[in-house]
Amino acid sequence: MSNQVTILGATGSIGQQCCDIISRFPDQFHAHILTADSNVQALAHLAKKHQPKIVAIANTAYFKDLKKELSGENIEILAGDDGIIAAAAHPCDRLITGIGGMAGLKPLMAAIKQGTTIGFANKESLVAGGHIILDLVKRYHATLIPVDSEHHAIHATIGHRPLSDIAKLILTASGGPFLSLSIDDMYYQPVSKAICHPKWQMGAKISVDSASMMNKALEIIEACYLFNIDANNIDVVIHPDAIIHSMITLHDGATLSLMAQNDMRLPISYALTHNVNNDEKNSQNTNLPIADICGINWSLPHDLHFYPLNHQQFPAINLAYDAWYAGQSATITMNAANEIAVSYFLAEKIYFGDIITIISYMLQQHASFAKTIHNIDDVIALDKLVRIKTTSYIEDNFKH
Repeated sequence: MSNQVTILGATGSIGQQCCDIISRFPDQFHAHILTADSNVQALAHLAKKHQPKIVAIANTAYFKDLKKELSGENIEILAGDDGIIAAAAHPCDRLITGIGGMAGLKPLMAAIKQGTTIGFANKESLVAGGHIILDLVKRYHATLIPVDSEHHAIHATIGHRPLSDIAKLILTASGGPFLSLSIDDMYYQPVSKAICHPKWQMGAKISVDSASMMNKALEIIEACYLFNIDANNIDVVIHPDAIIHSMITLHDGATLSLMAQNDMRLPISYALTHNVNNDEKNSQNTNLPIADICGINWSLPHDLHFYPLNHQQFPAINLAYDAWYAGQSATITMNAANEIAVSYFLAEKIYFGDIITIISYMLQQHASFAKTIHNIDDVIALDKLVRIKTTSYIEDNFKH
């Protein structure tokens, strides 16, 4: 019997690649539930192809269009935030969450409360929710399997090794499209160049985050939570070849790494098949033979390049360390301010270099509105407040 898979954000990059894997291995997987934000045509196409039990669309304005597209199909249709949350809470064998930003927080929590095994590609929720999410995972016996290529590499490399063996995590960064530019030259780069990543095919927001290195900044905080390690024991190194997808250094000085093609179907496959409980139900092949993913041909010469991170060129990294040590209210502030700033940049209302300026300012100000975070409602309330304050700051001081 095939595993029933829920895909949150099915029409995005992660979701579409997960659907591709499912279509290649129909004897192992079935797309049980599919959700999207507003892309009716893409969601309807996937639904007709995969015949899920439920589809859900977040934007209620598109509910009638989706219902029309799926007329005659035996598929339950949900809509709105409540519909996405209900879809996430529905029983399944594996859930892949590809919803970006804080929009993924409540669906993630709903899945956790069902004790679900979750392929986790929503770093923003963990950056903001932190220990609250991890406490829920423990309480409800859920499992988070990282899908980000860097954290997948660390997770797979650590394996059954105790975390006490780990001295340091080393996150690799391609450097994005602006690696060769000075910080001054980066400042006025247009949206069209910021979203053109040299190695990965990704959505606009995460591509901009990669260009500013804010994506790596968020990954530092994500790694702190996922692997229970202090930020001082996490380094970032520039590796433009994007062959090594992160490394771990043991206390004896040995460094271990995972090397692979830059194809997100690898970590998604890992999340779909990783044997969590060592039981028979989850004992399927964990190395799916996807025909067009080729291993690295080591019979050919290869050069692997590594460069130290230029913190002046990419100040986002230091912001992450500062936010981590300032506490959870600061990490919430950093994430929320970044989401607002990136949305203004994508709308071409601010310059690329303004993004980090805005985040830095909000972090400097955050002590004046910081709150002790006791529960997820506190997270959501502070996130909302930061978004309002960031928007006001941009409207008053930028908008070129």
